[in-house]
Order: sequence, then C-alpha cells, then structure tokens
Amino acid sequence: MHTIKVLADEIALIDHPISEDDLTLYILNGLGLDFREIVAPIRVRERSLSFKKLHDLLMSHECYMRRLKTTTQQFITIANFLSYRLFSNSLNGGNVSRGFNKPNKGGYFKYDDHSASTHHNGNPRDNKKPNKFNGQCKYQPKCQICDQLGHTSKYYPQFNSYDATINCASTSQAMNAKFLIDSTTSDNITGDLANLSVHSEYDGTDEVVIGDRSSLRVSDIGSLAFHSPTRTFHLNDTLYVPSIHKNLIYVHHFTFQNNVFVEFHPFFFLDKDQITGAVLFKGACENSVYTLPDSLVSSPKMVANVHERTSLDEWHKRLGNSSQKLVKQIVKSFLLPIKHKDQVSFLCISCSINKAHKQPFRQTSLEHHAPFDLIYTDVWGPSNTVGLDGSQFYLNLVDHFTKYIWFYPMTYKSPINIIFPQFKHLVENKFQTKIKSIYSDNGGEFVALKQYFSIHGISHYTTAPHTPQQNGVSEHHHRHLVETGLTLLHDTSLPLSYWPHAFSTTVYLINRQPTPLLRKKTPFETLFHQIPN
Repeated sequence: MHTIKVLADEIALIDHPISEDDLTLYILNGLGLDFREIVAPIRVRERSLSFKKLHDLLMSHECYMRRLKTTTQQFITIANFLSYRLFSNSLNGGNVSRGFNKPNKGGYFKYDDHSASTHHNGNPRDNKKPNKFNGQCKYQPKCQICDQLGHTSKYYPQFNSYDATINCASTSQAMNAKFLIDSTTSDNITGDLANLSVHSEYDGTDEVVIGDRSSLRVSDIGSLAFHSPTRTFHLNDTLYVPSIHKNLIYVHHFTFQNNVFVEFHPFFFLDKDQITGAVLFKGACENSVYTLPDSLVSSPKMVANVHERTSLDEWHKRLGNSSQKLVKQIVKSFLLPIKHKDQVSFLCISCSINKAHKQPFRQTSLEHHAPFDLIYTDVWGPSNTVGLDGSQFYLNLVDHFTKYIWFYPMTYKSPINIIFPQFKHLVENKFQTKIKSIYSDNGGEFVALKQYFSIHGISHYTTAPHTPQQNGVSEHHHRHLVETGLTLLHDTSLPLSYWPHAFSTTVYLINRQPTPLLRKKTPFETLFHQIPN
C-alpha cells in the first residue's frame, strides 16, 4: 500500500491526481482471498474511504487473520489429541485398532469393525468384544471459523480442494453460454473470446485465483455489451480466461458502470435504473444461481480484434489524421492498446502537405554567379524598445552568393536613400565590382530609390503585394538575427535597450560561422577568400 500511495502522489504532482474511488479499487484488486470478507462490504459502500481509513481497516483485518490462524492451529492440535485419547481409553487394553480411520471430510471420526484387531504377544486374534464406537463417533468438534458443529477448522469446506468451486462453477468441461451474476468475484470473467466486442492481448502478470487456490492465466482483456430493447449495457475490463467454463459478471462493476441497481428475490432478480427506478429487465434464478436473460446475451454484431499493438502515430492515421490532443483523449477513454509510449513524434507528412493554410513557395528563379550579383534587403521594425542610440529600425543587406550580411541600425526608415548609396560606394571601392540586382518588398523606402537604381544600372525586383514569403531570404535572416540577439541579452542580463549592439554582435558571429549552404564554409571566407581569425 505504501508503494501505491507513493505512485499516486507522484502522479498527482504532474496534475493527474487519482481519485479516492480509483485508488481504493486498485488496492482492493491487489488483495488476496484472505481479505475477501472485508473487501465485499468496502466495495458496496456509497461513499469511498480515505486512504488512511482503508489502511487502518486492512491492517486490523490482517492482524485478526494472524491471530485466527495461530488459534486455529492450536485448536486442531488439541482437538485431535483429545479425540485420540478418548478412543484409546475406550478400546480394550488401551491398544489402538488398525481399523481406526482418519477423520472423514465431514470432520467425524469413524471406526471400521471389520478391520479391527489387536495384537497380544505377537499372535493376532479376533476382537469379538462389541465396541460402542461402531459407526459414527459421538464426539462432534466445533469449527472455529464458521462456528458449526461436526468438523474442525482443518476440514473447513472452503479449504478442501475436492469441495472447492469458483462460486457456482461445476466440474463440467462444456462451455456454459449463460452469464452468472456474482457478488464475490473481483472482475468480469468470460471463457469465450467471441463474447468480447473489443479486446486486446493482456500483457500483465495477474492471474485469476479460484476456490482451490489454483491460478488461471488471463489471455485477453476487453469489453462486453448486452443489448435490451430499451438500453445497452457495457462492461469494461472484462478478462478472457481460456481455461474457465463459466461466464461471471461482477455485480459492483455492472451496477457502477451502467448506473443501475440489482434487486434480488428468491426466484428472480430485477435490474432497475438508479435514477427513475424503472425495471430494465428481469432475470431468473436457476439452481440457486442468478443468470442474465438469454435475450440480453447475443453474439456481437461488430467485433474489433486488436491483436497487434500500434503506436500513437498509427492511431493518428486510423482516426482520420486527428489532432494530437484528440488522439490521446480517445486512446485514454477507450483503453486502446499502444506501444512505444516514449517514442511519439506526430510528424505527419500528409497533414503537413494537405492541412497547410498556404501552398509552399518555390525557390526563386533568379540566378547569381558571383558576389553582389543579387542583394536581398529588407527593413525590420519598429522595435517596442528604443535602443541606446535611439534606433527603432534596422536595414539588413544579404549577398545571395556569399550569404554575407550588412547591418545598419536606423532611427527612422527615411535614411535608406542615404545608406544605400554609401553601401554602393563601399562595394565598388573595396571589392572592385558593381551591384547588379536588388530584391526587396514594395515598401515606400525602396520605391523611392527606383530612379537611383535606374540611373546606375541596378535591376530592382520586388515581391508581389502582401506576399513577404517571396523575400524569404531576408525574412529568414530577420528571425535568426532577432532570436540570437535576444538570447545574448538574456544570457548577459542586459536590458532590451542594448538590442542594436546585440544584433550587431550577432551579425558579426553569423558571418564567421560555417553554414551548410556554403559547404561548411563561412560567409566571411567566401567573400574575402580567407579564414576568419
């Protein structure tokens, strides 16, 4: 119980607390047959017990069973000894006859006068003296378990294998299709797999223990369904035991899962709705056993055999590519079997292709063969936080051939008509080449430079209206630059007003880091033809 409580507390820490009813049910299902007498009244309680009260009750019962076991053993020893002396003193010469038999299964001592003989000086002779103990012994011991006369606790009927039964199960090997109502079994049990509408292989280690204390293997677990003209009754967690020849229904499960109550009479029983009290069906009592009506028990119309466990990804596809949250909810509600619980990706290519809100953009057809053949540019801002230098925007220029980035913080957007001519002169003077093409959006700051581009022979390409995805190179660098810059500020615990400096440092680092787009070379090395220091 301590282990179960620790597990329940750990599950509660991840916002999935286990209710008192479920915790009590888990504990009761794990108890052995010795606790059967106390389990039954706990199960039929309307209000669930707290863990502390349940622990105290079970501990008290365990102590009681220990005392009872010790007392019973002492009583059996004393009773047999007294009985032996009683018979010995009654025989001639105090010698015990060989015809004196062991107690029979009813607990009575018997004496067989045909085999009785005594030995005197090694010569056998017939014992012709009548014996008053012929037939059944007059002494009737009292059982310390059931308080009945006629047998000792050693021969208590439920302890003898030849009298052991599982409720009303007989020794017949033929399968009985009737479902028997049982109040002492711990689970719903069937011996016919066809009775389960949905089932899967049972991978647990639990077994069904019957009256003779032998264990039966559980093969599958699933659900039962009984159909009446007005209602369908469901029973979850039904065990399929191939070696059992009776179908048993646990009364508590039936009433709890279907919101009904059962009213037992000497020759029949009634199943009633818990709210309205209306009679839902009537069952008979056959051979002192209550059975479900044959009209309710019929072969299921639809059977789902889940022989092989599948992953959550496969259930996602089987359920029509439903969302991750919905799939997990359905699997949990219907106890669907899954495998590889720790390997869940939910990376569905079909969903990515067919559920996308926009079609993916194709790569640009613009060609470049040398540095500055094509420059991507865009303006970012305004920033929610003004930089230390008063900056609210920045302009980035990306050479598509070398992936090298130039970064210019700005207070307003208007300085672009000053910054770009300066950048043009930098390129021409330092790299002895000219800018051939510019790719930007339709922002007014770039449209104002159309005449300038035309005069200097620079081709200006723009994106379609409201389609920034076509300028994906600049947008990607915006995201990379901003995320990395904010990360640097967070690591150094600097205020956001330092963002122009953080972004400038980020650009410096990106230009000097290898990229797979350049076959593991850095933009700096590709542009300046030397490895960065």
